[in-house]
Amino acid sequence: MSLDSTFDTLNSIYTARLAVKDGLIFDVGMHNGDDTAFYLHQRYKVVAVEANPEMVRAAAVRFAEQIASGQLTLLNVAIAESSGRKTFWISDEHSDWSSFDKAIASREGRRCHSVEVETVRFRDILEKFGIPLYLKIDIEGNDHLCLRDLTAQTRPQYISVESCCTGEDTPLGLEQSLMNLERLRVLGYRKFKLIDQTTFRAFHAHDRSWELWERLGNMATSYQSRKARLARVLGLQHFAIPAKLKLERRHGWQFQVGSSGPWGDGTLGRWLDYPEASKMFVNLRRRHIANAHNPNLWWDWHATI
Repeated sequence: MSLDSTFDTLNSIYTARLAVKDGLIFDVGMHNGDDTAFYLHQRYKVVAVEANPEMVRAAAVRFAEQIASGQLTLLNVAIAESSGRKTFWISDEHSDWSSFDKAIASREGRRCHSVEVETVRFRDILEKFGIPLYLKIDIEGNDHLCLRDLTAQTRPQYISVESCCTGEDTPLGLEQSLMNLERLRVLGYRKFKLIDQTTFRAFHAHDRSWELWERLGNMATSYQSRKARLARVLGLQHFAIPAKLKLERRHGWQFQVGSSGPWGDGTLGRWLDYPEASKMFVNLRRRHIANAHNPNLWWDWHATI
């Protein structure tokens, strides 16, 4: 038997063991639990994966009722290349930047400290819990490890993943920035949206207004975090992020700053095919790098079959 045939046989056996769970969501990179809370609000069962033990302890208190009822399963593990233990870097000032990559956890000169965490492959979680309806991935530089363990047979119907993540002060090269989109295409995803995580707006190829909304959204976020009282008086956060407010009304939920927001068909904008999505990303990225004070991109790819 050829090597390719052996691989195909083993993959068929692995896939046959997995069941599709339509009422299940995976929150890989739970962080403070704001995304998990939204999925629970939508009445889904959730498997939440988080490497930072402090975040898991806080979530165990916050979601004690849902854990007791079986609606939520918390996993204090990190996704890695193999099972075992590994050094994980926790950002002291931006806990959402915590990563296996110290450069990501300490970017912009931020302080961080290391802890030893248990690691698993993402396929181990798939084997134990099945194939979710939606998979959210946000694990600061290791998103590709989840995509690596998916196949055309085990991919969820809906998925979201960071467009790119880097610990450097300058963005990744163009080819590297497109890797997650390309991985989604190879897995058989055919419809894509690029979502701005500040405003939850979906980008469009010929839309230049995003530049204004990005500046206003950043202004509102700054006021919200540093001068919340003044922001409420001026109403800046309501002016700057109308897409977010529209989604909050639609879903009956207030999305916190830093959360991933809605998913799948609950997002705004139309789905794009791969050529349109990749061309749009290249153009937007070029303009963002040329105009933005902060070159890091906080954009997520959303995809469906």
